[in-house]
Formats: sequence, structure tokens, C-alpha cells
Amino acid sequence: MNDLHEVWRGVLKIVEQTMPRKVFVTWFQHTAPLSYKDTVFTIGFPNIFTKEWVEKRHVSQIHDALKMNFPDLTKVDFIVDGALANSDDMRKVELKDEPVKKMRKVSGGNELSFGDGLRSRAFLDRYRLDSFIPGRNNRLPFAAAQAVSATPGGIYNPFFVYGKVGLGKTHLLQGVGNQILKNHPDKIVVYTTSERFVNEVVEAIRTRHMKEFKEKYRRADCLIIDDIQFFGEKTSSQEEFFHTFNDLYDTGKQIVISSDRAPKELESMDDRLTSRFGMGMVVEVLPPEYETRLAILQNKCMEEGVIIDSEVLACIAYNIEESVRDLEGILKALIAIVKLNNTTPTVEMVMEHIRQLHKAISVREQFSVQPHASAAAQHLTASAAARNFVRNVDTFMRVVADYYRISKQDLVGEDRRKEVLVPRQVCMYLIRVAMDEAYEKIGADFGGKNHTTVLHACNKIEKLLQTDQRIVRDMTLIKEQLGIVS
Repeated sequence: MNDLHEVWRGVLKIVEQTMPRKVFVTWFQHTAPLSYKDTVFTIGFPNIFTKEWVEKRHVSQIHDALKMNFPDLTKVDFIVDGALANSDDMRKVELKDEPVKKMRKVSGGNELSFGDGLRSRAFLDRYRLDSFIPGRNNRLPFAAAQAVSATPGGIYNPFFVYGKVGLGKTHLLQGVGNQILKNHPDKIVVYTTSERFVNEVVEAIRTRHMKEFKEKYRRADCLIIDDIQFFGEKTSSQEEFFHTFNDLYDTGKQIVISSDRAPKELESMDDRLTSRFGMGMVVEVLPPEYETRLAILQNKCMEEGVIIDSEVLACIAYNIEESVRDLEGILKALIAIVKLNNTTPTVEMVMEHIRQLHKAISVREQFSVQPHASAAAQHLTASAAARNFVRNVDTFMRVVADYYRISKQDLVGEDRRKEVLVPRQVCMYLIRVAMDEAYEKIGADFGGKNHTTVLHACNKIEKLLQTDQRIVRDMTLIKEQLGIVS
């Protein structure tokens, strides 16, 4: 066992180089090399979450590292051994976390001072391109940001990013700045907001230091301006930025700009500026789809060094659709409560936080009941209004079961009677259509049923909706209770 421990410690040293220390400790503490037998190396994990996370991301890396010690290795086996969570279990490898170094603040705000006197806002380390998760909707903005970082002042100049609030524009802009500084340490990269730029123009005019102000920004190798839309109706600032833009552009310096709208939609902005904004690459940052929202939450948990059940994260990702900022805000609030109260996060806890902190995004604040609705539907409507409904798989099952006056156990069971089978098929269909769940996942939620069973159920309900008025009525009422707009 001692030899296996030394081997595993060597593997962990290799793995540690690929992630922040805090993240590494979170996922690999309490792991243990359990055995090496018949060319199979078995590693133990204290719970299913750490096992699945490591297995999904590091199995190849661990295999290659172990192969150096065991040339005949054929497989790495990951298993859950709950005893490893006990403090007195001597098999595990203990890891000690290290204190996180804080960013040093300098006078005048969170700034970095360059040797030549030029100053810019500090780039936050968490805003890196490699931590930005683009998903399907934002592959173009992300790819363009990478290209700008690789060759600043190249073909994508200026680089104009626009989109609604809370979608990650600042992350993308600061990510570009961080990456340029990493690729080109000798370059001067200046990040500022339009508000800060305007205030500096006013101060320079007041103190008669316009010459110094001009030199400050025109000596940058890359100028990044966030929220350019606030330049509207500020004539002096627009005039100064126009000349700064021209000077930087003519000398091959990179310009990166963000806004909440496209250049042609910027009101009260000089046409000379908006036409220049469109000379390079203009990209829109869009709301992330469900899979990307879930990936963002998982990545955030990794950064924070916490483990949260996948069903809880899925609930957040499904119900927070329009803003990454809101998505992370709910998660941070949940993490804070969990740490303070030393509790395990649940779907119910998430639902409560969404209701309390983001009532505006609730699926429906009020539910109206049609006069002809069934007693079950009326009871369900009142219940939904009281809870301020949030949708997840369990919610769909409860709603359908209540509507048809059967139990949830009936839904996930094997009963083939029509009064149970039809509600089961309706529920499967709704989850598939409304939540875009995979057939395999739905089958697993319904007691481990085969994906072909789910596919058959969805196809059958799809056909019945074309001919069976009772199914149409039931579907309409159930959707109403769930707050699904057809």
C-alpha cells in the first residue's frame, strides 16, 4: 500500500499542474489508491460526485501517468468508497489547501501602474478566455476574441462586441486583455469603461491637462472600452475618442469595444464613430442555451471548490435563461447559504432562492383557471400559485400525477393499465418537448426504462394530439399549470 501511495502522489503532482490549487484539493482530497491487480489500477473516491467529475475530465491523464509506473497497465478503475470520507481512514491521501493570495490594491482604485506612468484598470484573473464557455450560440465572438488576442491590431480591428446585460461581454473583453498580456508581456493594454473615460475628459479639461490625457491613451498598444453606449450626447468625449481611435487605428494598435446594442443602433452617437465601429469585426453575444448554462454552473462550482448535486444545477440552468449574471448570482447565494449553514443544497432550496431573489424570472406569478377546468386542475393551479412554480423533472411528474389523480410511484412504475400508461406517456412527452431532455435521461428518471420506450411514448402522444381532443384538452391544462406557453 505504501508503494501505491507513492505512485498516486506522483500522479497527483502531475494532475495538479493543470488546475488551480483550490480546485485540485476539492476534487482529489480523500482519494486513495486501493489496489493494482491483473493490470487494473483501482482508485477510490469518497462520493459519486467526485468520482464522476474526475472520471469525466482526467481519466486519460491519470492513465498515462500511471502507465509510467506500471507499463502493463490496461485499465484505471474508479470506484466509490464512502469510508474515505471518514477522518480516521488511513488509506486516503490527504491534501492541504493553501491560502489564496489576494490582489494588491493600489491607490486610485483597483489599478495596475506601468513603468512609463500609463495606468489602466486591473484585469481580473477570473476573466480569462479559457474560463469563458461559449457554447453553440457564442462560438463566433469567442473565436474572434482568440484571434484578436493572438494578433492584436490584425484583421479584426476594431473588435466590437454587443449584447444584452449580463451575458459575459466584460468577461470576453477582459479575457482578450489578459490573453494579450500573456502572449505579449511587453505590450501596454488599457481597459476602461466609457464612464471612466468621460470623467477623465472632464477632469483633463478642468485642470487643463488635455495633453497628458491624450498621451496616456494614445500610447496604448491595445485600448479596451466597455459600455461605449454611455458616450451618447457627450460631445467632448466623443470628439476625443474619435481622434484617439484614429491615432491608434492608423498606427496598427488594437481597439476593442463593447456595447449593449449594435453600432447602427447607438443613439446620439456621432456617425463618424459608428461607421468606424463597423470597420472591423462586429459580433453579438447571445444568451447561452441550456447545455451551456449547465456547463457554466459546473465550471463555477469547480472554481469555488464546491460539490453540488447535478439535479440542483440542472434546476438552476433550466429556470434562469436570459442572464449569465443571474445564473451565477443564484449559485453564489446558494453556495453562501450552504457554507454558512453547513447544509446540503436541494432543488427545493434553489426554488426558494429563485422565488426570493429573482421573482421577475418566475415562470408565472399568477395562474388563471378556466371555468370549465377540472377540480384537479383547480387544486393544482392554487398549489402552483402558492409555490411560485419552478420547473424541473420532479415538478413535471407531480403536476401530471396530480392532474390525473394518480401517484408519482404509478408514473415511474410498471403498471400498463390505460389510466396509468397514458399519464406516463404524457409526462414523458412534456419533459422531452419542454426540457429537451434526452430519451435515455427520461427513461432513467422513469424507473430505468429503455430509451425506445420513451421514444414510442413521445411519438404516440404526438399523433394523439392530432386526433384526440381529450388529450389536447389535458395537455393544454397541464401546460397551463406548468406555465408553458404553447
